[in-house]
Amino acid sequence: MKIMLLKLIRKKARIVMGILAILIIPAFILWGVPNRTKGERYAGVISGRKIPWGKYYKSLRACEHQAILTYGDKFNELRKDLDLEKQAWQRLILLDKAKREGIKIEDAEVIATIKKIPLFQNKEGFSKERYDQILKYLGIFARQLEEEIRDTLKISEMGELELKL
Repeated sequence: MKIMLLKLIRKKARIVMGILAILIIPAFILWGVPNRTKGERYAGVISGRKIPWGKYYKSLRACEHQAILTYGDKFNELRKDLDLEKQAWQRLILLDKAKREGIKIEDAEVIATIKKIPLFQNKEGFSKERYDQILKYLGIFARQLEEEIRDTLKISEMGELELKL
C-alpha cells in the first residue's frame, strides 16, 4: 500500500509541488508586507512630508549595503546590533536636511569614494571584477550603489559643514 502511494506521489509530484507552492508562497509574500490595516499608507512623516514605504525600504537597503561594505563578512554577526531600521530613518532625516541645504556631490567624488572601498580592492588596488561580483551578491545595479554612495557623501558633507559653523 505504501509503495503504491509513493509511486502515485512520484507520478503526480509536479501537481503536488504546484499545490504546495500555491499554499506556501502567498504566506511568505504576506509575511513580508507591512501591516497597513490601520490605514497607514506611508511609513512616517519627516518635516511635515509623508514618507512612502518604498522610500523607507530604499533607505533601509542603502543602510544594509553600507554596513556590508563596511563590515564585509562580519555583517551577519553584527546585523542585530546595528539597528538598521533606526539608521534608515536617520538617513532619511539627514538627506531631507541635505536637500534643504542644497548639498550636491559630483560624479568624480562618488567614483573616487567607490574606488577607495576596501571590499572592492585587490593587491593592485580597485578591482572592477570584485566590484561587479559584489554588486551581483548585493543584487543591485552599479547606478543604485552610486546613488547610495552619493547620498552617504551628502550626509557626510553636511556633518562637515555643521562642524565648521
